[in-house]
Amino acid sequence: MSSQGKDLVSMGVDLYRGSPASRLRATYAISIVKNGEVVYEATDIPLAKVIRLALEYKPGYIVLDNIYELARSKKELVKILSLFPYRSQILLATFSVSTGYRDIREVAAEHGLLESRRKPDPQTTARILAMLGQKGVGQAIRVWEERTKIVISKGRSGKAGGSSEDRYLRSLRTAVLRYVRKIKESLDREGIPYQLSYRKAEGGLDRAVFIVEAPRERLAGIVKSRRGRYVVVRVKPVARTRILISEDVEKRMRPIIVGIDPGAVYGIAVIDLDGRVVTTETIRGGDVYQAISAIIKYGTPVLVASDKKPLPEAVRKVAAAFNARVYEPEYVVSDAEKSTLVASSGYRVGSIHERDALAACLLAYKEYSKKFEQAERILEALEIKIPSHKVKAEIIRGSTIASSIESAIEEMILEMEESFSREIGVIQRFVRGVIEGESKIRNLEARISALLSERQTMIDRIRELEEELKRITSEYEEFKRGIKLEIERDRLASTLMERLKICQESYRSLEEGFEELKKDLEELKKIILKYEEKGYRKVPRIYQPIDSPDIDIIEKFGAMDDTYIIYIDDFSNMKRQDLEYLRERLKRVITLTPKCPVKYIGDRSSHVICVEIPQERIITVSSRYILIDKEAIKTISDLYRSIYETIPRPLIITEEDLEKLVDEYRSSKTRAQIKE
Repeated sequence: MSSQGKDLVSMGVDLYRGSPASRLRATYAISIVKNGEVVYEATDIPLAKVIRLALEYKPGYIVLDNIYELARSKKELVKILSLFPYRSQILLATFSVSTGYRDIREVAAEHGLLESRRKPDPQTTARILAMLGQKGVGQAIRVWEERTKIVISKGRSGKAGGSSEDRYLRSLRTAVLRYVRKIKESLDREGIPYQLSYRKAEGGLDRAVFIVEAPRERLAGIVKSRRGRYVVVRVKPVARTRILISEDVEKRMRPIIVGIDPGAVYGIAVIDLDGRVVTTETIRGGDVYQAISAIIKYGTPVLVASDKKPLPEAVRKVAAAFNARVYEPEYVVSDAEKSTLVASSGYRVGSIHERDALAACLLAYKEYSKKFEQAERILEALEIKIPSHKVKAEIIRGSTIASSIESAIEEMILEMEESFSREIGVIQRFVRGVIEGESKIRNLEARISALLSERQTMIDRIRELEEELKRITSEYEEFKRGIKLEIERDRLASTLMERLKICQESYRSLEEGFEELKKDLEELKKIILKYEEKGYRKVPRIYQPIDSPDIDIIEKFGAMDDTYIIYIDDFSNMKRQDLEYLRERLKRVITLTPKCPVKYIGDRSSHVICVEIPQERIITVSSRYILIDKEAIKTISDLYRSIYETIPRPLIITEEDLEKLVDEYRSSKTRAQIKE
């Protein structure tokens, strides 16, 4: 099969927990995939929700790996499958006519959907099944056949009034007959199969029905619905389901007893509920899941048996997979007893493992054989044919013989009632069609007309309500946006108010600090004026490096007898280039400092003289200048003059001195030549 459609949706379903045959409700894992992408997944959900999700998503393919996971009988399966969307094809991914049953891992690996050979969990299996549905992989077990129903009837009631009523009625019947012939010729010409039923009357036909074996789209251009004065033609699609369950699929639902001998090599044996050996098989290098895959080809186990005591865990896993009961012998069975049991069956086994598995089956069957014999005797005495395997399966599940037979009878009664009700329905419809009078048809047509009118009114009302809903929704969205803006505005206003409050507090703090500084400044001014009145002098305080703005400050303070005075905290850190810059720009500079490393730099015309002044002799006003008193000024002047006098005077050489030097040089040179 191949996928179709631009937007293909597929749904994978796998059993998650429980079993349809168990008393506990089974739950499922599902995965819904659209165009290769997972759009919905769920686990541990009941079958009702699975069907509801299928009706909601309307997948093109619904893919299963085991039918027995949905139902325990063909009847139940048909009912369940008919509940899924009618356009969905239901595929069995693990079965095809050419290859038979295959393990889901093998199918998934073949299509690149599974790398590991480990058994996937239910959710992963559901996803793999959905992806296989995207590729259209699997055998269809349910298809829908679309047919079309064409109904031709009279356009009027046929009561024209007066003596012309019969003539008018015959003209209507003739028109119906004419349309029926026209449609029949068109269908025959196109080779479309159909079934025709009609009701004859004087002058023609009262009514005719075509059941066409083709979808509605196939009839486009051939016949269409119309409502005329004389004839009404109604064309409507009719769908019916068809379940395609092969004999192999039905065989899987047959109850069986399975014996397992687990280990590095698995031995498997299968017998039916009449004690006949169905098959034995050896699986080398296998595991529990390979054993399960091998078993489901032959039926659904109701009893899984072992010849070991205590019971191996692998046997419990296989039984749990099918929700089957387990059989454990009450004692350790010897090899001799196993060989005797197998030999009595007349079946030739292929290995020692198959022998142990078949011996487990036979021991389990022997456990129930007396109840089986009693049930068979009772069934023979009854005058109704009941399948014995259904009764035996219920006995193995724990029911009494009486309740098992009653359960089988109830199932048969339900099947008979359903079949009978279908036949009665057909008969009733036929009789109703024969005895229906014109008055009833008129009433129905009037009712239909009223319903159509009411439907149109409801459609108009729905449109009005939809428009109203759109308007209200638009207003609500606008209101929400307005509310949101107001909230944002209020939030912003609140934030700004908080920031304003903080700023106001900061401003008040700064204002208070500013007022304090103004007071300090006034006090400082008073102090400076006080000291200036007493003859104090301001001296600029200079820091290195010295640049042009510093020179401007020094010049602004003014010179004393063409000599500038500055104060430096640490003269030893002054660089030579800074001192040279002072000397070059100001010519004569007195540098006050607590300690002088040198007395002067320069010559008598341009120099920087360092004068030491104790810290207690100065008044520190600020980082920009200091104050010195009259006494300190006098001391500084005296020290400056004393250091200035130590600066060497420049040498002055006259012309006479130069002549003497030249004569002395010539005389010394002459004497040297004579000696030579």
